Parts: sequence; C-alpha cells; structure tokens
Amino acid sequence: MDSTARIKGGLIVAAFLVGAALWFRMRFTEPTLLMQRYMEAVHLAETGDYEDAVAIWRRLMVEYPSFPYTYFQLGRFYTKTGHAAQAVPLLQSLVSEHPTFPEAQQTLAEACLAIGDGQCALQAAKQAVAQSPHSGTAHDLLSAAYGKSGDLGDCIREVLTAERYAPSNAAIWLHGANIFQQAQDVRLTEQQARRCIQLDPNNARAWYLLGWALNNEPGRPESLEALHALQRATALQPQDPLALAELGAVYLKLQRNREAVQTLLNALHVTAVPDANGGYSQKHLLARARVARLLGIAFLRMHKPDAAQKMFTECQVLSQRADKAPIRD
Repeated sequence: MDSTARIKGGLIVAAFLVGAALWFRMRFTEPTLLMQRYMEAVHLAETGDYEDAVAIWRRLMVEYPSFPYTYFQLGRFYTKTGHAAQAVPLLQSLVSEHPTFPEAQQTLAEACLAIGDGQCALQAAKQAVAQSPHSGTAHDLLSAAYGKSGDLGDCIREVLTAERYAPSNAAIWLHGANIFQQAQDVRLTEQQARRCIQLDPNNARAWYLLGWALNNEPGRPESLEALHALQRATALQPQDPLALAELGAVYLKLQRNREAVQTLLNALHVTAVPDANGGYSQKHLLARARVARLLGIAFLRMHKPDAAQKMFTECQVLSQRADKAPIRD
C-alpha cells in the first residue's frame, strides 16, 4: 500500500474514532452545522483533497474550540504526513482538556516518537495503555517508547503483549523482529519475521530480517533459505543497503564470489548516499565499513590483492570515522 493510501485509510479510521457508539454520541450532541462541515472535511480528505480538508478543520478549531475531534483529525493528519512537530502541540492541548481520549494519546505517542521525544512518547503511551489495556496498538507504541528510552526489557515485554492482543497486525510482528535483531536473538528474530511474512508477504524488511536471522544462526549447515529470503528482500527493495550487504555475505558463504562482488558493489554505491539528515550517522558508516570488508574478502578470493587492499583500507577509515560520528536511529 502506498503512502497516500495509508494516509487515506488512517483518516477514514480516525473519522469514526472508537466506533459506532462514540460516533452516534457526536452525531446527536454536537451542532448540526458543525457536524456537516466536519464530515465535509472528512470526505474531502477521503478523496485526496487534503488542503481543503485541513483548511476546514482549522476554521472549525477557531469557531468551535471545545470540539475535540478537529484537534484529533489535524494531529493525526500531521503525524501521518511527516509533520509530527506540528501535531505534538495540537495533541498535547487535546489530551490536557480530554485526558481520557485513548486514540489521541496513541497518536500523541506516535508523533512524539517521530520527533524523537522519548519522554513525551512514554508518558502518552502509558496513558493509552491504561485507558485501552487490550489494545495491541497502544502496547506497541509503549514498546517503541521504552525502546527509545533504552529500556530493552520493557520494550520486549510490551511488544509481546501487543502481539497477543493484535495477532493479525503485521506491523507489530515486524516491530518485534526489529527488536530481537537489536537484541541479537536470531531465533526470535526468525520467528517474528516469519509471522510478519505470513501476514504481509511483500514486506521487504521482514524478508531481510528473516534472511539475516537464518544467515547468522549458529550451526546452520547451509544458507540456501537465507539466500532465497534475501533475494526476495532485494527484489522488493533493490536499494536496501542492509539487505544487499547481507545477501553479499551469503554469496560469500556459498563461494559464489562473482555474485558477491556484484551485490556488494551495489551496496557500496547505495551507502555512498548521505542519510536523510544530509550526513553520515555512525550506523550508516558502520554499514558501509562492513560492505568494504566483505568486498575485500571477495576480491582476495578472486586473486585481486590490490582491489582487496583498497577495500580493507576503506573499511579501516570508515570504522575510524564511525567512532566520531553522531549516533542516530
């Protein structure tokens, strides 16, 4: 599903909030003109006319400042369209006036995570879980907030709880796979990635994580399943440097050196591009250093010592730069 469809879907869900009961309460307790204009904006958003929808919601905020759902819609819209910094003050204002609004607390947690404010996210996610204890989404957000604060134990506990309450939510299983990769638990990474793939067969990240787990499991005699998983990952996302590097490592393990060189050169090209902040984070540089080291091994096997030495030197330089680089997610 593309980003526009996801935004549209999110706005449709947000329009009806927590279900029919709340919708009928709004319908019969709020002024008719307000509800007509509010729903006009919802319909505009559904058809992709976000600019006019936002304009109506902003006018309604001025004309009906006590009506909470315009704040929620705008906050959710800004969060889903990459403008979380605009969403946070709106949602904070909303939950200060309506503290028992679990969907607003969830969206606030999501927005705070997007701008890197772990403390704000943790506070909002805890409130969301307290108000909706059986919500997989709320527990998943709390897991992410704990992860942001460096609390891996509570992060794992909450994502497992989220999976129990929302077993058909592929995004939660993917989050779990990412967490267990961070914890270097290959068995649980594999388990979580497989479940995500069952639910979402075209998820490139899940295929990468499955391939990573299979390639790094101690004692695994062969790497063909890892190879197939990583080939699938790179077919779905050809510019993913992590999947390309892992695929190159599998080719090396299988003694398919020419394919390893081709794949790793592609990874080296991809990782030459700065990250979204216009620079090179520690994670970015370490990924590039790994690619250079693997290329050095491949060139040695192909009896190209000069090319190999160049790559080993590049690996050393990148590792030294990584020691001084900023740590970013």
